[in-house]
Amino acid sequence: MVEVIDVLMNLERMNGSFNKREQRVADFVRANLDKATLMRQSDIASAADVSVATVNRFCQTIGCSGFREFQIWLARSVAVGMQYLREPAESRIEPAALVDHVFSTIVDGLNLARSQITKEMIDGACQLIVAARRVVIFGTGGGSTMVAREA
Repeated sequence: MVEVIDVLMNLERMNGSFNKREQRVADFVRANLDKATLMRQSDIASAADVSVATVNRFCQTIGCSGFREFQIWLARSVAVGMQYLREPAESRIEPAALVDHVFSTIVDGLNLARSQITKEMIDGACQLIVAARRVVIFGTGGGSTMVAREA
């Protein structure tokens, strides 16, 4: 299975922990998500006032093999994120169609989350739980509270 890299999540999670020059690249990318998916590496370097090598190191720091892979995963991350920000095209959408839209968006999000979880991650989490002195499980509203009670 191919490892999925959520560039947007990595940008948020690592924000502030990049070195000074890589942080400039991160700041530029975060402020120009759509634009950055189409720009050349040299253009991003120029816009962030860093070298092309710094842009490449930044891409590797967030988990990509290089700039090309970074652009692909960034475009995918932006496309997935836009599903949650876009309103339905029709201003008067039928209730049944709206329900279908909401559920399919949720399923897409769950599928993305599932694709990012590896067997190694699950094994590691299991080992931590087994080794823990205490495990606290909780939920906040909806079905998560019931799941927490069952655990």
